[in-house]
Amino acid sequence: WRGCPASSVERNDRMDWLYAASDALYTGIYLCDDADTTGQFVPAVLREVTRVAARHPRLPIRPYVYAQWESTGSWLKRSMLDQYLGRIVNASTHVDRVVLWGGYLDRKNHSANATNCAVFEQYFIGTLGPALAALR
Repeated sequence: WRGCPASSVERNDRMDWLYAASDALYTGIYLCDDADTTGQFVPAVLREVTRVAARHPRLPIRPYVYAQWESTGSWLKRSMLDQYLGRIVNASTHVDRVVLWGGYLDRKNHSANATNCAVFEQYFIGTLGPALAALR
């Protein structure tokens, strides 16, 4: 992983018309269970979105991240949040916020009942919230 594949760069260049009509640049940051892959993927994605942002300097970058490991569904530990959220925010002066997201399975597995809501609340209060607050 030196960077995004040439096909991704070319596709992003062809989408200049869309970026010109947008209010922000959104890019997905996916953390894999394999630290080597994640360690190479995240900087490559950030370099590419920063390259695109240089062509559209009025647009902020708003990466969206997933607070769980993709394969296991376990929550990210504070050290991993600090490392990758910090890298995302510090990668470019264009990053003005980070969007946290999840999907249907997250709601099904983590919000379907009071116990799972309480688990997420404790994760947010004890781990995720402080990691986000530290980015200021």
